[in-house]
Order: sequence, then structure tokens, then C-alpha cells
Amino acid sequence: MAEYVPGIVKGYLVEVLSKVSVAEAVDWVGTDRSLYDQIPENYKLRLKTMKLGKMNWLTADWGIEALKDKRPALASLFASWLEGHYWLECQCKKLKDEFSS
Repeated sequence: MAEYVPGIVKGYLVEVLSKVSVAEAVDWVGTDRSLYDQIPENYKLRLKTMKLGKMNWLTADWGIEALKDKRPALASLFASWLEGHYWLECQCKKLKDEFSS
């Protein structure tokens, strides 16, 4: 199961951010909006019941790479904007705190 976890989390991340425009992402960063709060409850429940391990791979750079194919504008925003990169790193830490086992 552990080998599939990054792909599963990638799918959830991309789906959650699939409807977010670049302008909205900038607003999320500016208001420190929680990415965790945007995850649908049924996704949260599934992730919490899975054996996800320590999730040390879940970093801002991993998130940027995960977004590159489906959301290249967001990936570029988080890669090139220091505040955006920091926000994404903090969000990844929060997700690890919530879902790591």
C-alpha cells in the first residue's frame, strides 16, 4: 500500500486544486487559507483510515511536481513566488500532521 500513497494523495491534491484559478490561489496565500479545509470530508475520512506512513515525501516541491501536468499555471506560481512556495510548504506540513500514521 505504501508505494501507492503518493499517487493517491497526488490525485486528491490535483482534484482539490483543479477548480482554483491563479487569482484564487494568490488570495489563498494572502489570507493563509487552509488547504486541509478545502478537502471534502469523504476524502479526509478515506485518507485518515489509510496507512499513509510518515509521508516525508509530502513537500512543496513534491506538490509543485504533482501539479505540473494538470495545473501548470499553479505549479509555476508556487515554484516562482516565494510566499506561495512557503504557503504550500506549510500546507504540506499541516496535511502530514493530519494524515501521517
